Amino acid sequence: MMRGTMERHKMAGLGWVTTVATSLSFYPALADKRFVFIGAVLAASLVGAGAVLRQVRAPWHVVLGVQLLLLFELLAIGYGGRLKYHVLPTEATFDRVERVLRAGAETAQEYAAPAPESAGLTLMVVFFIALVAIGVDLLAVGLGRVPLAGLPLLALYTVPVAALPKGIPVYAFVPGAIGYIAMLTTAERDRLVHWGRLVSRSEAPWGVGDGIDTSGLTSTGRKVTFLALSAAVVLPFVIPAFAPSILDGGRQPGRGVGNGGTLTFDDPMVSLAQSLKRSDPVDVLVVQSDDRPEYLRLAVLYEPGPDAWRTRPINLAETLRLDQDLPAPVGLLPAVGGEDRNLVISPTSNFPSDSAWLPVPFASRLVQAGDDWMFVSADQTVTGASESSEPPTDYSVEYRTVEPTTEQLRSADAAPEDITDRYAQVPADVPSAIGVTARAVVSGAANDYEAGVLLQDFFRDSDNFSYDLDVGYGYGYDAMVKFLDKRRGFCQQFAATMAMMAREVGIPSRIVVGFLKPERLEGTGHSVFTSDNVHSWPELYFEGVGWVRFEPTPGVGAPLPAYAPRPSVDDLGGPRPSTPTATAPDDRIRPSLDPETGDASVAPDSGSSGSGSGGAIPSTRWLMVLAALLALAVPGLLRRAIRRHRLIEPNEGASAAEAAWLELRDTMLDLGLPWTGSMTPRARGRSIQRFLYEDPDGLSALNRLTSCVERARYASSLPADAHPGEDVRTVVSALTRVAARGRRIRAALIPASLLPDLRAQTEQLREKGAIRRLRPARDWAARGGTQ
Repeated sequence: MMRGTMERHKMAGLGWVTTVATSLSFYPALADKRFVFIGAVLAASLVGAGAVLRQVRAPWHVVLGVQLLLLFELLAIGYGGRLKYHVLPTEATFDRVERVLRAGAETAQEYAAPAPESAGLTLMVVFFIALVAIGVDLLAVGLGRVPLAGLPLLALYTVPVAALPKGIPVYAFVPGAIGYIAMLTTAERDRLVHWGRLVSRSEAPWGVGDGIDTSGLTSTGRKVTFLALSAAVVLPFVIPAFAPSILDGGRQPGRGVGNGGTLTFDDPMVSLAQSLKRSDPVDVLVVQSDDRPEYLRLAVLYEPGPDAWRTRPINLAETLRLDQDLPAPVGLLPAVGGEDRNLVISPTSNFPSDSAWLPVPFASRLVQAGDDWMFVSADQTVTGASESSEPPTDYSVEYRTVEPTTEQLRSADAAPEDITDRYAQVPADVPSAIGVTARAVVSGAANDYEAGVLLQDFFRDSDNFSYDLDVGYGYGYDAMVKFLDKRRGFCQQFAATMAMMAREVGIPSRIVVGFLKPERLEGTGHSVFTSDNVHSWPELYFEGVGWVRFEPTPGVGAPLPAYAPRPSVDDLGGPRPSTPTATAPDDRIRPSLDPETGDASVAPDSGSSGSGSGGAIPSTRWLMVLAALLALAVPGLLRRAIRRHRLIEPNEGASAAEAAWLELRDTMLDLGLPWTGSMTPRARGRSIQRFLYEDPDGLSALNRLTSCVERARYASSLPADAHPGEDVRTVVSALTRVAARGRRIRAALIPASLLPDLRAQTEQLREKGAIRRLRPARDWAARGGTQ
C-alpha cells in the first residue's frame, strides 16, 4: 500500500511539473509573464487537493468534482470578489468576472503577440492551465492512463502555436516534452516493478533485494528521449514547407525587409509598439514639401477600455469623397491662425498594402488619392472605401496648419454637449487612482487650457518620467496605474494616460496614432518617415479652436507645441507647479493615489485599483500566495487534529495508554528519530532514553509511560495514578527541544507520520462501515431468515 501511495504522489507531482512546463509555450504570446507563477500555484492547489482526497480513498469522480469547485472558488475570489460570507459567489461576483473575461477576449482578438497586460487575458490563460492540470491529474493519477494525459497537454500547447505566426521557440517546447516523457517512463517503470519478484544484478551489502535492475531500460529510454526531442526540434528547420501562396491567396506576409517582419496597421496601437521595437528601422513614407511636414495622422482612438482604447466604427455612408473641398475640423473657427501648405506623400514598399488608413496632416483641405479612399471629417483621417483599397503610388495633400494663441485657448468656452458625451465620459470601472492623480496635478489651473499644460508638463519632466520601450504593460486601466507608479513607458502609455486624466478633470480627449515629424534629408526637398517615427499623442478639445495636439512623451525629440510651453511664474500667477502639493523632495511630482486623503506626498501604489479595478492581477497574486500558504499548512493542521483526537478525546484504561504510545511513535517519525523493527515497550523505552539523558522530567515521564503500556498489554489494567496523556506530552516536549531546528520545522510542516495515520483512520472507517452493512444480514440470519 505504501508503494502504491508513493507512486500516485510521484505521478501527481510529475503531472504538475509537466503542466507548468508546457504552459511556458504561452511565454512569447503574453507581455505579462506572471501567468506562469499564478498558474503554477493554482495548479499546485488543485493537484494537492486531489492527492489528499485520494489518500482517503475518494472515488475519481468525487476528486474531479471537488477540484472543479475549488478552481471556480479560487478564481471567483481572485477576479470576482464581493463574496457572501467571503465564500459564496454572488451575482456581482459573476458580473465582474464576466466583464474581466469580455475585456480579455477583446484583447485576444484585437492584439497580436505579445498581447499587452490584461487581467482578463491572464484569467483566461490561468483558467486553461488549471483545467489542463486537472485533466492531467485525472488521467495520469486518478485513472492510471498516463499516455492519454498527453491530450490535454497537447491542447495547452496548441493554443499559443496557433496564435504565434512564427511558432513557439525551442525553450518553450522542450521542458514540456521532457516532462511528458518523464511521466511515460516513470509509469512504465512502476508497472514493470509490479510484474513479479524483483531481480537484482548484485546483492548490496545491506541486503537490498527489492530494487530491480533497470539500467538497460534506463539507458535505452534516454537514447529514445534524446532522439525524439532532437527530431522535434531540428526537423521543422529542414522539412520543406508549402509556399505561402497556396494557403493564403498569395498575400505572403513574410516579404518585409530585415528581420523584423512586415509592418501592419490592423491595430494602430499594436502596430505602433511593433514598429518602434523593430531592430532594423525601415523607410515607410517619403514626403516632398517646401516646409518640414507636420505630424501625419492615421487613426483616432476615442473609446477607452479596460485593456485598450478603440477606434470609431466607420460608417462609410457618413464619409466624404475626396474629389471635393473637405470641411474644416470640428470646432475650429476662422479666427485661429495658420498657413496654407501642400505636400506629396509617396508610400514605400514597406507601407502596409492592406492598411485601412492613409496618413494625412490635420486640417486637410484636399486629398488627391483616388476613388478608393474616403474622408472621415470627425477624425480628420482618410480611410479605405473597401477592404481591397490599396495605397496609391503617391498622393498630394493641401492642408492648413492650426496655430492657436494661448489667449484663444485660455478663453475657450465649454465644449458642446455632443462633444462631451462622446469624448469626456469616464467609464465606471476606471481606477479612482487615475482621477486622484489628475486632480492633484491640475490643482493650480484656472481653466482647461492651464490644466492641459500642467498635465503635459507633468509627463514631460525628465526627473519624473523616462522613455522606455521595454515596459511590459499596455495602455488599459490597470496599465495606467502601473505606469503612474513605475514612471517608465513610451508614447502608448503617455498618450493614453494623459487622455484619461484629461477626461477625469472634464476635458474632452482622444488619442491619435500616426507619424512624428521626420528628419529632413540633406540636400533635397524630401523628408523620410521611418518605422521609428510611428507615434501616438493626445488631443484635447477647446471650443473655437477644436482639437489641439499635446505632446506628453519625453525622449523622442518631439518639441513642445508653441501654444503649450512649459508653465512659468507668469503663466499661472505663481511658481511652476512641477510639484503639485508635494511635501518631500524625494517624492516630487508623485501625487497620492489614495482617494480618501489626496495627500500628494505619497507615491502611487500599483496595487490600488479603486472601486472598479475589476479583478486586477495583484489581488490574484496575493490570493495565490494565500492558497499556497494554506496548502502548506494543511498537513500540519491534520497532524494537530490527530494529536487532539488521541489525547483530548475521552480514553480510558488500555486505550488511553495505546493512544499515548501511538503519539510517541508519530512524534519520533516526524522528528526523524528512529522507530524501526518490532520491540517490546521496555526495549523501545530504552532506545528512546538516550535522547532524554539531559532532561530528568522527560526521562521520568517516558519510564511511567512505558510501564503503563506494559500493564495495558500484559495485565489489561493501569495503575490508579497513571496519566499516559500527560506523560506523553512531557516526553514529546522534551524530544522536540533536543531535535535540530530543521527537523522541528519539517515536523510542523511535513509530518512524516501523517500518511500512515490517514490510512489507519480510513481503514477504521471502512471496517465500521462494513460492520454496519453486515449487521442487518446477521440479525436476519439469527431470526431464521424470516420476517
